[in-house]
Amino acid sequence: MRIVTTATDGLHRQAGSREVVELYGSVWRGRCIECDRSYSLNGLPEQDGIPLGLCAHWLRPDVVWPGEWVGHKRLDELVQQAQAVVFLGEAAHNPQFVEAVRRRPDLAPRYLEGDIEAGLRDLSQE
Repeated sequence: MRIVTTATDGLHRQAGSREVVELYGSVWRGRCIECDRSYSLNGLPEQDGIPLGLCAHWLRPDVVWPGEWVGHKRLDELVQQAQAVVFLGEAAHNPQFVEAVRRRPDLAPRYLEGDIEAGLRDLSQE
């Protein structure tokens, strides 16, 4: 099962999930403010406490900031590959995600809010 998450904390991977798409990026990576290349933050040089990329420019957290959008092409690719879609929690209210799924009328997305654990248990029994 592929997990597509907006979480940027890496907890899905730490919990043992194998196939995780971090749609909004990860705080454990940096992105160059000049060349846009992404780097793991482990072992990189720093200047004034800010990590530097191999091009010697500062790195910002490799995450989607408020007001930025995930590329529609990437989101559409993920939805086209999906056999099923389950929205958990606040993802069900994200217009960008909802619209991407609407472009795939053969999918019948499920929406789980509140007691997500119980909802997932019910889904697994269907």
